[in-house]
Amino acid sequence: MKEYNLLVFSTSKPLKIGVYDKQRFLESFQMEGQLSDCLLPLFVKVCDKYPKIQTLFFINGPGSFMALKLVYIFAKTLAMTKGVEILAASGFDFNGNSPIRAYGKSYFVRKNGEIFLENFEELREEAEYTFPQILNSDYFSQSIKPLYLLPAF
Repeated sequence: MKEYNLLVFSTSKPLKIGVYDKQRFLESFQMEGQLSDCLLPLFVKVCDKYPKIQTLFFINGPGSFMALKLVYIFAKTLAMTKGVEILAASGFDFNGNSPIRAYGKSYFVRKNGEIFLENFEELREEAEYTFPQILNSDYFSQSIKPLYLLPAF
């Protein structure tokens, strides 16, 4: 049976999952709502069409503490129960290196490879995460723990 790779954008809304045949983009799926309500149903929908998953690529930060934790636990569960390889990358690699909302008018920004918090006068429209046509695994790491940059509130 043919194996596919998935790229999950869980730190932005809507939740998006891209499907890749090796590194070549095939299609994407998305669902509006809370990540806790959407992750499993959307994953099931994807797996109905693409039942054999080889690697799950996901964003491990920065972003919502709960979203990061939830997708990490989901990925680890797939690795342990289904033998799916899991790799993670920064969200900045898929949003054109644009600021990522933290809270209020504070945003995570990445400059010279470092991530820090910056306050803006006005709320900014966040850049959309986009699926690359060719999935470059060089962006990803086996270091998959969530990138927690703020303490939990």
